[in-house]
Amino acid sequence: MSPSLDEQIECVERELKLREGVYQRLVWQRRMTSSCAIRELTRMRAVLETLQRVKAESEVKHVA
Repeated sequence: MSPSLDEQIECVERELKLREGVYQRLVWQRRMTSSCAIRELTRMRAVLETLQRVKAESEVKHVA
């Protein structure tokens, strides 16, 4: 069974928090550039926003 939309959102939120810490450490260790970290975090935030938008749109359709 596929994970629900809420479960997917929770997973991406956890992953984003984890990556924020990991990327900060990698930048500090000079194993990742800050521009790369920003780019990757921006992409992950976009994934989260997309999932949240899909959820909101599906809730509106259920109400109508």
